Formats: sequence, C-alpha cells, structure tokens
Amino acid sequence: MEEIDYLGSSIRRWQVGASTFSPWPQAGARLINWDITYPDGTFRDIIIWPELSDEREVVKARGGNPILFPFPARRTFRQGEINFWEDSEGTKRPMPMHGIARQGQFELTRIAETGFAAHFLPDQNALDVYPYNYDFEVLYRFEEMALTVELQLHSNDKIPIPWSAGHHF
Repeated sequence: MEEIDYLGSSIRRWQVGASTFSPWPQAGARLINWDITYPDGTFRDIIIWPELSDEREVVKARGGNPILFPFPARRTFRQGEINFWEDSEGTKRPMPMHGIARQGQFELTRIAETGFAAHFLPDQNALDVYPYNYDFEVLYRFEEMALTVELQLHSNDKIPIPWSAGHHF
C-alpha cells in the first residue's frame, strides 16, 4: 500500500495481486478506482473515476463507489413530498439524495495490507436530518480479483433506528 496526493489530500492505493484499489476513505469512504493489470501489461478499469479539478467536485462525481446511508434510495418521500422522510415520532425531516454518508467525513479506524475500516463522523447537518446516536462503519476487503464491502450500524440508544445502507458502483 502506498500513499499518494490527490487533489490536495493524501489517499492510499492498495496493490493486491493483479488488482489496484484506490479508495478515498476520508471523503465518504469511497472506492474511487479499481483496475486489473494483465500479464501482457494491459489493464482494465473495473470501477472508474472521472477527472476532477477540485476536491469540491467529489460529491457530484459520477464514478467510484459512494456509500449510501442511512437510506440508499435515489429519493426519499414523505406523503408524496420529495427529499423528506418522517421519523418514528412523526417529525418531518429533510434527506438528501442517497443519504448523508457520501458527502460526509470518515476517519480510518483500521488499516491492513488488504483493506481498511472507516468510521462515519456525522456533522451537525447529518445529526439534524438523522438524529440518532449510532456508529456507522464501512469495511473494505481487497482480493486479487474481488472486493467485499461491509456496512455496519451499531445503535447506541435503546430505540430502533430505521436504516437501509447500500453502495452505488
């Protein structure tokens, strides 16, 4: 694994056999690229990432593997009203498309030769739209010709938490 500079941030790149994985754990726990190099030196992109000129473009980038949490739906609806949802107490709350994690910050909690784990750090906006006490973690495991993504939620409250995380290759 090596560290490289990308748009002014330090990201890591994993080489596992013929596969190269380039995630940006701090920026939404995204895998931004995965390619496979063949014995003849040619390569194939499996997960692609567009050319960006600025870090602010990351949230709108079409590519990579954004993490979708707490709801993976393209849109949420509350009584027919788009981009809203209703919590268990009947409070109407906004919810951005694909949730709050893809534009959120994560911190690396574990790092290994074949992957990493990153913990979601909800900001005040995330707490306003999803007001629960929880820990959300994303784990990536890299193999020579495979990839595993695991999404874990731990409730720190005694009340049920609605969620249905996903990702968007």
